[in-house]
Amino acid sequence: GIERFLDFASTAGAIDERERESLWSRCWLAIREAAAAQADQQRGSDPALRFVELVSSALVARRGR
Repeated sequence: GIERFLDFASTAGAIDERERESLWSRCWLAIREAAAAQADQQRGSDPALRFVELVSSALVARRGR
């Protein structure tokens, strides 16, 4: 969507090509950062991984006998 908007803004003369490329780079960086943050959140909420973490912790604490 942002690419289409930047194309429109450039065609309409609201921004020049240099500004379009700058905005595109900034948007792409923001999208990648958001995706990385989302991946971290999803990894932390995976029930199977959480179960393995809890079992490991119990075994290390010698509570899982």
